[in-house]
Amino acid sequence: MFTLSALAMSTFWGASFLSAGAVSAEEPETYAFQLEVGNGRCSVDYPRSDGTTLTLLYLKNGRVNISVHRPRWEMVDDKNTEDQDNPMTIEVQGVGKSKAKWGGYRNGFVQGVWSAWDENPSGAGSSGDLIKLMEKGTIYTVWFEGQKLGSFNTKMKGFAINSIRNCVNNPA
Repeated sequence: MFTLSALAMSTFWGASFLSAGAVSAEEPETYAFQLEVGNGRCSVDYPRSDGTTLTLLYLKNGRVNISVHRPRWEMVDDKNTEDQDNPMTIEVQGVGKSKAKWGGYRNGFVQGVWSAWDENPSGAGSSGDLIKLMEKGTIYTVWFEGQKLGSFNTKMKGFAINSIRNCVNNPA
């Protein structure tokens, strides 16, 4: 026998799946974040429904690294993972763009691309300039070798950078 609460739950789950599909028509939906704490570093991951994850890493010295990866990504096959001359560009919607100082392909447990901004407070490829953009926006679009790899909605303005910066500066 089907109870009223079971009917309500099945209706809720069905509506959730329908609305998730409608939202992801343009870009796959970005799920909740995961914060990871390490020795002098913190990172936050923003996985999307298509299996692609944006990882933002903040080091105690002020450097920001960003990677975009999947369990399997054909664009990485046969690429030189030692080459560091392929920096990505992060575009923060409605705020501006920042091009990293270094970057390249990664191929191992996951496949994808990475980039690093230097620890300087300003200038080309500086973490300081990237952080200023990240404090003002929520949607990050990743460009690599002239190709748009996708957009990630962090949902709250400045949350991504503030959470990892506070994590590094105030370890538990």
